Amino acid sequence: MDVSSDKFLQLQDALKGLFISAMLSTKFCYESLFEEGGDEHPEIILPLLNDATSSVNTMRAIYITFYDDIAHQEFDEFFQHFDVFKDEVLTNFRTNHSHQWSSIEYTRMIEWAMDLAGLLAIKDPEFLKAKVE
Repeated sequence: MDVSSDKFLQLQDALKGLFISAMLSTKFCYESLFEEGGDEHPEIILPLLNDATSSVNTMRAIYITFYDDIAHQEFDEFFQHFDVFKDEVLTNFRTNHSHQWSSIEYTRMIEWAMDLAGLLAIKDPEFLKAKVE
């Protein structure tokens, strides 16, 4: 699908806003998770993850509704990798395991998020990445 298609251009701003919202919530979730003692406070982490999930699911609903007009691999890959990251965080809280794999899956998801940011014409998307020491 051509990113200059009329339908893609009509939906681009809405998708861009939802994507930025999702990524900022994911960024704050990830940064909070890896702060000193952050993994001991699901009451802080999980609402941020829930907010990100809500934005991603709204994006997904728009994408599925207009799939024939706006289909791009970048969306499919981002949705898949976001879900893996989300499931990893939730599983690690539920099972009281280390969040090492949460970090690995976040890194994988970010690669596809940057590709999607390019498709959505987000300038300088580096602000969407978490900064963890």
